[in-house]
Amino acid sequence: MKFGKSICRFSFMLLIAVLFSIGNADAQKVAVKTNLLYAATTSPNAAIEMRMSDKTTLELGGGMSLWKFGEKSTLKHWLVQPEVRYWFCDVFNGHFVGLHAHGGQYNIGGLDIPVGRLSELKDHRYQGYFYGAG
Repeated sequence: MKFGKSICRFSFMLLIAVLFSIGNADAQKVAVKTNLLYAATTSPNAAIEMRMSDKTTLELGGGMSLWKFGEKSTLKHWLVQPEVRYWFCDVFNGHFVGLHAHGGQYNIGGLDIPVGRLSELKDHRYQGYFYGAG
Protein backbone atom coordinates (compact mmCIF):
# COMPACT_ATOMS: atom_id res chain seq x y z
CA MET A 1 0.00 0.00 0.00
CA LYS A 2 3.04 2.34 0.00
CA PHE A 3 2.50 3.14 -3.68
CA GLY A 4 -1.16 3.84 -2.94
CA LYS A 5 -0.26 6.18 -0.09
CA SER A 6 2.05 8.20 -2.33
CA ILE A 7 -0.62 8.43 -5.06
CA CYS A 8 -3.22 9.37 -2.45
CA ARG A 9 -0.98 12.06 -0.97
CA PHE A 10 -0.17 13.42 -4.43
CA SER A 11 -3.86 13.55 -5.39
CA PHE A 12 -4.82 15.20 -2.12
CA MET A 13 -2.02 17.77 -2.42
CA LEU A 14 -3.01 18.45 -6.04
CA LEU A 15 -6.61 19.08 -4.97
CA ILE A 16 -5.46 21.40 -2.16
CA ALA A 17 -3.14 23.26 -4.57
CA VAL A 18 -5.98 23.77 -7.03
CA LEU A 19 -8.27 25.00 -4.26
CA PHE A 20 -5.73 27.52 -2.99
CA SER A 21 -4.68 28.69 -6.46
CA ILE A 22 -8.13 30.07 -7.20
CA GLY A 23 -7.61 33.71 -6.39
CA ASN A 24 -10.84 35.36 -7.47
CA ALA A 25 -13.53 32.74 -8.05
CA ASP A 26 -17.13 33.48 -8.95
CA ALA A 27 -19.85 31.10 -7.80
CA GLN A 28 -20.99 30.72 -11.41
CA LYS A 29 -17.51 29.56 -12.49
CA VAL A 30 -16.28 27.34 -9.65
CA ALA A 31 -17.98 25.03 -7.16
CA VAL A 32 -16.28 23.36 -4.19
CA LYS A 33 -18.30 20.50 -2.79
CA THR A 34 -18.36 17.37 -0.66
CA ASN A 35 -20.53 14.27 -0.33
CA LEU A 36 -21.95 14.27 3.21
CA LEU A 37 -23.19 10.67 3.05
CA TYR A 38 -19.71 9.57 2.04
CA ALA A 39 -18.20 11.70 4.81
CA ALA A 40 -20.60 10.12 7.33
CA THR A 41 -18.81 6.81 6.69
CA THR A 42 -15.60 8.45 8.01
CA SER A 43 -14.32 9.01 4.47
CA PRO A 44 -13.16 12.60 3.96
CA ASN A 45 -13.82 13.77 0.41
CA ALA A 46 -13.84 16.91 -1.68
CA ALA A 47 -14.41 17.96 -5.26
CA ILE A 48 -13.92 21.09 -7.29
CA GLU A 49 -15.94 21.77 -10.43
CA MET A 50 -14.88 24.47 -12.88
CA ARG A 51 -16.77 26.05 -15.76
CA MET A 52 -15.08 25.35 -19.09
CA SER A 53 -17.66 26.95 -21.44
CA ASP A 54 -21.32 27.99 -21.44
CA LYS A 55 -22.42 24.34 -21.42
CA THR A 56 -19.52 22.30 -19.97
CA THR A 57 -17.77 21.88 -16.64
CA LEU A 58 -14.81 19.83 -15.45
CA GLU A 59 -14.84 18.24 -11.99
CA LEU A 60 -11.99 16.66 -10.03
CA GLY A 61 -13.02 14.82 -6.91
CA GLY A 62 -11.45 12.41 -4.51
CA GLY A 63 -11.80 10.75 -1.18
CA MET A 64 -9.99 8.53 1.25
CA SER A 65 -10.39 6.48 4.36
CA LEU A 66 -7.24 5.37 6.14
CA TRP A 67 -8.73 3.92 9.31
CA LYS A 68 -7.97 0.74 11.21
CA PHE A 69 -10.52 -0.49 13.74
CA GLY A 70 -8.38 -2.72 15.97
CA GLU A 71 -5.82 -5.33 14.95
CA LYS A 72 -7.89 -7.17 12.34
CA SER A 73 -10.48 -4.67 11.13
CA THR A 74 -9.46 -2.40 8.27
CA LEU A 75 -11.41 -0.03 6.04
CA LYS A 76 -8.81 1.74 3.92
CA HIS A 77 -9.24 3.19 0.46
CA TRP A 78 -8.51 6.20 -1.69
CA LEU A 79 -10.02 7.29 -4.98
CA VAL A 80 -9.79 9.99 -7.63
CA GLN A 81 -12.63 10.76 -10.04
CA PRO A 82 -12.44 13.37 -12.82
CA GLU A 83 -15.64 14.12 -14.76
CA VAL A 84 -16.68 16.23 -17.74
CA ARG A 85 -20.31 17.41 -17.71
CA TYR A 86 -22.51 18.82 -20.48
CA TRP A 87 -25.35 20.96 -19.09
CA PHE A 88 -28.61 21.25 -21.04
CA CYS A 89 -29.43 24.72 -19.65
CA ASP A 90 -26.78 26.83 -17.95
CA VAL A 91 -23.78 25.38 -16.11
CA PHE A 92 -24.55 24.50 -12.47
CA ASN A 93 -28.28 24.79 -13.26
CA GLY A 94 -30.66 22.05 -14.36
CA HIS A 95 -29.87 18.65 -15.82
CA PHE A 96 -26.61 17.37 -17.26
CA VAL A 97 -24.95 14.29 -18.74
CA GLY A 98 -21.42 13.43 -17.77
CA LEU A 99 -18.51 11.20 -18.57
CA HIS A 100 -16.21 10.22 -15.74
CA ALA A 101 -13.34 7.93 -14.90
CA HIS A 102 -12.29 6.75 -11.48
CA GLY A 103 -9.51 4.78 -9.92
CA GLY A 104 -8.03 4.00 -6.56
CA GLN A 105 -6.93 1.37 -4.12
CA TYR A 106 -8.68 -0.51 -1.30
CA ASN A 107 -7.88 -2.76 1.68
CA ILE A 108 -11.02 -3.93 3.49
CA GLY A 109 -11.52 -6.79 5.92
CA GLY A 110 -12.27 -7.95 9.44
CA LEU A 111 -15.53 -5.99 9.60
CA ASP A 112 -18.65 -7.50 11.15
CA ILE A 113 -21.44 -6.24 8.87
CA PRO A 114 -24.34 -8.74 8.95
CA VAL A 115 -25.98 -7.58 5.70
CA GLY A 116 -25.98 -9.86 2.65
CA ARG A 117 -22.57 -10.42 1.09
CA LEU A 118 -20.99 -7.86 3.41
CA SER A 119 -21.02 -10.54 6.12
CA GLU A 120 -18.06 -12.14 4.26
CA LEU A 121 -15.88 -9.21 5.36
CA LYS A 122 -15.74 -10.65 8.89
CA ASP A 123 -13.56 -13.60 7.83
CA HIS A 124 -12.01 -12.34 4.58
CA ARG A 125 -9.84 -9.46 3.45
CA TYR A 126 -10.10 -7.82 0.04
CA GLN A 127 -7.38 -5.56 -1.31
CA GLY A 128 -6.24 -4.27 -4.65
CA TYR A 129 -6.72 -1.55 -7.22
CA PHE A 130 -9.90 -0.52 -9.00
CA TYR A 131 -10.68 1.58 -12.03
CA GLY A 132 -13.68 2.30 -14.16
CA ALA A 133 -15.61 4.79 -16.22
CA GLY A 134 -19.20 5.78 -16.76
